[in-house]
Amino acid sequence: MQITDNFTKLEQQIENIFLTINSNSNVKLVRASEGPGLYVIFGKPGIRSSIRIYPTNQENIYSYAIGNSQRNIDQTELLKIFPSDLKNVLFLFERNISTAPINELPDFKKKRQEEYFLKNIQTENQNILNENDNKIISLSDDDFILQLREITSDAIRNKEKEQRIKLEKKENQLSLLMHSFINSISRNYRNDTLLAAKKGKNNINYSMSKTITSNYVLMKYSNEEINKIIENESISERLSKTFKGFNYSINIVRQSYKPFDIMLNLKW
Repeated sequence: MQITDNFTKLEQQIENIFLTINSNSNVKLVRASEGPGLYVIFGKPGIRSSIRIYPTNQENIYSYAIGNSQRNIDQTELLKIFPSDLKNVLFLFERNISTAPINELPDFKKKRQEEYFLKNIQTENQNILNENDNKIISLSDDDFILQLREITSDAIRNKEKEQRIKLEKKENQLSLLMHSFINSISRNYRNDTLLAAKKGKNNINYSMSKTITSNYVLMKYSNEEINKIIENESISERLSKTFKGFNYSINIVRQSYKPFDIMLNLKW
Protein backbone atom coordinates (compact mmCIF):
# COMPACT_ATOMS: atom_id res chain seq x y z
CA MET A 1 0.00 0.00 0.00
CA GLN A 2 1.44 3.37 -1.05
CA ILE A 3 0.52 5.19 2.19
CA THR A 4 2.27 2.54 4.30
CA ASP A 5 5.34 2.54 2.06
CA ASN A 6 5.57 6.34 2.22
CA PHE A 7 5.32 6.31 6.01
CA THR A 8 8.08 3.70 6.23
CA LYS A 9 10.35 6.02 4.21
CA LEU A 10 9.35 8.96 6.42
CA GLU A 11 10.19 6.93 9.53
CA GLN A 12 13.75 6.54 8.26
CA GLN A 13 14.10 10.28 7.63
CA ILE A 14 12.71 11.12 11.08
CA GLU A 15 15.05 8.58 12.67
CA ASN A 16 18.09 10.12 10.93
CA ILE A 17 17.10 13.62 12.10
CA PHE A 18 16.54 12.33 15.64
CA LEU A 19 19.98 10.66 15.76
CA THR A 20 21.67 13.80 14.46
CA ILE A 21 20.07 16.11 17.05
CA ASN A 22 19.65 14.00 20.17
CA SER A 23 22.35 12.49 22.40
CA ASN A 24 20.28 12.20 25.61
CA SER A 25 19.74 8.55 26.59
CA ASN A 26 16.49 9.49 28.39
CA VAL A 27 14.95 10.76 25.17
CA LYS A 28 13.81 7.92 22.93
CA LEU A 29 12.28 7.44 19.50
CA VAL A 30 9.82 4.53 19.61
CA ARG A 31 7.26 3.02 17.28
CA ALA A 32 3.59 2.65 18.15
CA SER A 33 2.72 -0.75 19.60
CA GLU A 34 -0.38 -0.99 17.43
CA GLY A 35 -0.41 0.23 13.86
CA PRO A 36 2.05 2.65 12.23
CA GLY A 37 3.21 5.61 14.30
CA LEU A 38 6.27 7.26 15.81
CA TYR A 39 6.71 8.76 19.29
CA VAL A 40 9.54 10.89 20.66
CA ILE A 41 9.40 10.32 24.42
CA PHE A 42 11.12 12.75 26.78
CA GLY A 43 11.74 10.81 29.98
CA LYS A 44 8.44 9.30 31.12
CA PRO A 45 5.69 9.04 28.48
CA GLY A 46 3.33 12.01 28.76
CA ILE A 47 1.15 13.84 26.29
CA ARG A 48 2.50 17.24 27.33
CA SER A 49 6.09 16.27 26.64
CA SER A 50 6.05 14.12 23.52
CA ILE A 51 5.98 14.39 19.75
CA ARG A 52 3.77 11.96 17.81
CA ILE A 53 3.55 11.26 14.09
CA TYR A 54 0.92 9.08 12.37
CA PRO A 55 -0.08 8.41 8.76
CA THR A 56 -3.55 9.48 7.63
CA ASN A 57 -5.77 8.05 4.91
CA GLN A 58 -4.34 10.67 2.52
CA GLU A 59 -1.10 10.07 0.67
CA ASN A 60 1.82 12.17 2.05
CA ILE A 61 -0.43 13.81 4.67
CA TYR A 62 0.45 13.05 8.30
CA SER A 63 -1.03 13.69 11.71
CA TYR A 64 1.59 15.64 13.68
CA ALA A 65 1.07 16.13 17.41
CA ILE A 66 3.29 17.99 19.86
CA GLY A 67 2.07 18.34 23.41
CA ASN A 68 -1.67 19.01 23.30
CA SER A 69 -1.56 20.42 19.77
CA GLN A 70 -2.36 18.20 16.77
CA ARG A 71 -2.77 18.95 13.07
CA ASN A 72 -2.46 17.38 9.62
CA ILE A 73 0.51 18.49 7.51
CA ASP A 74 2.30 17.29 4.40
CA GLN A 75 5.71 15.62 4.43
CA THR A 76 7.64 18.72 3.33
CA GLU A 77 6.32 20.84 6.20
CA LEU A 78 6.74 18.00 8.70
CA LEU A 79 10.41 17.51 7.87
CA LYS A 80 10.87 21.28 8.08
CA ILE A 81 9.38 21.80 11.56
CA PHE A 82 10.30 18.52 13.27
CA PRO A 83 14.02 19.38 13.83
CA SER A 84 13.10 22.74 15.39
CA ASP A 85 10.38 21.24 17.61
CA LEU A 86 12.72 18.45 18.72
CA LYS A 87 15.45 20.94 19.64
CA ASN A 88 12.96 23.13 21.55
CA VAL A 89 11.50 20.35 23.69
CA LEU A 90 14.93 18.74 24.20
CA PHE A 91 16.34 22.11 25.31
CA LEU A 92 13.64 22.42 27.98
CA PHE A 93 13.63 18.77 29.01
CA GLU A 94 17.33 18.89 29.82
CA ARG A 95 16.61 21.90 32.06
CA ASN A 96 13.89 20.10 34.00
CA ILE A 97 10.98 22.03 32.55
CA SER A 98 9.61 19.28 30.34
CA THR A 99 6.08 19.56 31.80
CA ALA A 100 5.59 23.10 30.52
CA PRO A 101 2.75 23.54 28.00
CA ILE A 102 4.08 23.27 24.45
CA ASN A 103 2.81 26.73 23.41
CA GLU A 104 4.97 28.28 26.14
CA LEU A 105 8.17 26.59 24.96
CA PRO A 106 9.48 29.52 22.87
CA ASP A 107 9.23 31.91 25.85
CA PHE A 108 10.89 29.39 28.15
CA LYS A 109 13.67 28.82 25.63
CA LYS A 110 14.27 32.55 25.15
CA LYS A 111 14.54 33.04 28.91
CA ARG A 112 16.98 30.12 29.30
CA GLN A 113 19.10 31.35 26.40
CA GLU A 114 19.36 34.77 28.07
CA GLU A 115 20.45 33.08 31.31
CA TYR A 116 23.00 31.04 29.36
CA PHE A 117 24.34 34.23 27.76
CA LEU A 118 24.75 35.87 31.18
CA LYS A 119 26.48 32.76 32.49
CA ASN A 120 28.96 32.93 29.59
CA ILE A 121 29.73 36.53 30.47
CA GLN A 122 30.36 35.50 34.06
CA THR A 123 32.66 32.71 32.86
CA GLU A 124 34.66 35.15 30.77
CA ASN A 125 35.00 37.39 33.80
CA GLN A 126 36.77 34.56 35.61
CA ASN A 127 39.86 35.69 33.74
CA ILE A 128 39.70 38.89 35.81
CA LEU A 129 40.88 38.65 39.42
CA ASN A 130 38.08 39.18 41.94
CA GLU A 131 38.22 40.30 45.55
CA ASN A 132 38.78 36.78 46.87
CA ASP A 133 41.60 36.24 44.35
CA ASN A 134 43.29 39.37 45.62
CA LYS A 135 43.14 37.95 49.14
CA ILE A 136 44.84 34.77 47.94
CA ILE A 137 47.59 36.79 46.28
CA SER A 138 48.19 38.52 49.61
CA LEU A 139 48.79 35.25 51.49
CA SER A 140 52.16 34.19 52.82
CA ASP A 141 54.37 32.17 50.48
CA ASP A 142 53.53 28.83 52.08
CA ASP A 143 49.78 29.47 52.19
CA PHE A 144 49.79 30.83 48.64
CA ILE A 145 51.39 27.63 47.30
CA LEU A 146 48.83 25.52 49.20
CA GLN A 147 45.98 27.53 47.69
CA LEU A 148 47.43 27.24 44.18
CA ARG A 149 47.67 23.46 44.53
CA GLU A 150 44.09 23.21 45.80
CA ILE A 151 42.73 25.42 43.00
CA THR A 152 44.65 23.43 40.39
CA SER A 153 43.35 20.12 41.78
CA ASP A 154 39.76 21.43 41.70
CA ALA A 155 40.18 22.62 38.09
CA ILE A 156 41.59 19.23 37.04
CA ARG A 157 38.70 17.36 38.72
CA ASN A 158 36.17 19.59 36.96
CA LYS A 159 37.81 18.99 33.58
CA GLU A 160 37.85 15.24 34.18
CA LYS A 161 34.15 15.36 35.10
CA GLU A 162 33.35 17.29 31.90
CA GLN A 163 35.25 14.72 29.85
CA ARG A 164 33.33 11.86 31.48
CA ILE A 165 30.01 13.54 30.69
CA LYS A 166 31.05 14.13 27.07
CA LEU A 167 32.17 10.50 26.76
CA GLU A 168 28.87 9.23 28.19
CA LYS A 169 26.89 11.34 25.70
CA LYS A 170 29.06 10.07 22.86
CA GLU A 171 28.59 6.44 23.94
CA ASN A 172 24.83 6.90 24.31
CA GLN A 173 24.59 8.33 20.80
CA LEU A 174 26.53 5.43 19.31
CA SER A 175 24.48 2.90 21.30
CA LEU A 176 21.27 4.45 19.96
CA LEU A 177 22.75 4.31 16.47
CA MET A 178 23.41 0.57 16.85
CA HIS A 179 19.90 -0.10 18.17
CA SER A 180 18.42 1.86 15.26
CA PHE A 181 20.57 -0.17 12.85
CA ILE A 182 19.20 -3.40 14.35
CA ASN A 183 15.64 -1.98 14.24
CA SER A 184 15.93 -1.19 10.56
CA ILE A 185 17.29 -4.62 9.66
CA SER A 186 14.73 -6.46 11.80
CA ARG A 187 11.88 -5.09 9.69
CA ASN A 188 13.07 -6.78 6.46
CA TYR A 189 15.66 -9.43 7.26
CA ARG A 190 13.26 -12.38 6.83
CA ASN A 191 12.27 -11.24 3.34
CA ASP A 192 15.90 -10.50 2.45
CA THR A 193 17.25 -13.83 3.69
CA LEU A 194 14.48 -15.80 1.99
CA LEU A 195 15.23 -14.11 -1.35
CA ALA A 196 18.95 -14.77 -0.86
CA ALA A 197 18.29 -18.44 -0.02
CA LYS A 198 16.31 -18.85 -3.26
CA LYS A 199 19.44 -17.71 -5.11
CA GLY A 200 21.54 -20.38 -3.37
CA LYS A 201 23.16 -17.99 -0.89
CA ASN A 202 23.57 -18.74 2.81
CA ASN A 203 24.49 -15.27 4.08
CA ILE A 204 23.62 -11.61 3.68
CA ASN A 205 25.34 -8.32 4.58
CA TYR A 206 23.85 -5.07 5.87
CA SER A 207 25.64 -1.72 5.78
CA MET A 208 24.88 0.85 8.48
CA SER A 209 25.68 3.80 6.21
CA LYS A 210 23.26 2.52 3.56
CA THR A 211 20.60 1.50 6.05
CA ILE A 212 20.22 4.41 8.45
CA THR A 213 22.86 7.10 8.27
CA SER A 214 25.69 8.70 6.32
CA ASN A 215 29.34 7.82 6.89
CA TYR A 216 30.47 11.01 8.60
CA VAL A 217 28.72 10.04 11.88
CA LEU A 218 30.97 7.03 12.46
CA MET A 219 34.12 9.00 11.70
CA LYS A 220 33.68 10.83 15.02
CA TYR A 221 34.49 7.57 16.83
CA SER A 222 37.62 5.48 17.26
CA ASN A 223 37.70 1.74 16.55
CA GLU A 224 37.99 1.11 20.30
CA GLU A 225 34.87 3.17 21.05
CA ILE A 226 32.83 1.34 18.43
CA ASN A 227 34.02 -2.10 19.60
CA LYS A 228 33.13 -1.20 23.19
CA ILE A 229 29.53 -0.46 22.19
CA ILE A 230 29.27 -3.53 19.92
CA GLU A 231 30.42 -5.74 22.80
CA ASN A 232 27.99 -4.10 25.23
CA GLU A 233 25.59 -6.57 26.82
CA SER A 234 22.47 -4.71 25.65
CA ILE A 235 23.62 -4.84 22.01
CA SER A 236 24.75 -8.48 22.19
CA GLU A 237 21.48 -9.54 23.84
CA ARG A 238 19.46 -7.61 21.29
CA LEU A 239 21.29 -9.24 18.38
CA SER A 240 20.91 -12.77 19.75
CA LYS A 241 17.17 -12.31 20.37
CA THR A 242 16.39 -10.52 17.11
CA PHE A 243 18.35 -12.90 14.87
CA LYS A 244 17.80 -16.11 16.82
CA GLY A 245 19.10 -19.14 14.94
CA PHE A 246 21.42 -17.12 12.70
CA ASN A 247 25.17 -16.86 12.97
CA TYR A 248 25.95 -13.16 12.96
CA SER A 249 29.09 -11.06 12.96
CA ILE A 250 29.77 -7.31 13.03
CA ASN A 251 32.76 -5.74 11.30
CA ILE A 252 34.06 -2.18 11.21
CA VAL A 253 34.96 -0.95 7.73
CA ARG A 254 37.83 1.55 7.77
CA GLN A 255 38.96 4.13 5.27
CA SER A 256 42.21 6.05 5.78
CA TYR A 257 42.41 4.49 9.27
CA LYS A 258 39.05 6.01 10.20
CA PRO A 259 35.80 4.04 10.84
CA PHE A 260 33.78 4.37 7.67
CA ASP A 261 30.93 1.89 8.04
CA ILE A 262 29.62 -1.01 10.16
CA MET A 263 28.62 -4.24 8.46
CA LEU A 264 26.32 -6.87 9.94
CA ASN A 265 26.55 -10.33 8.38
CA LEU A 266 23.80 -12.91 8.88
CA LYS A 267 24.59 -16.52 8.02
CA TRP A 268 22.39 -19.61 8.08
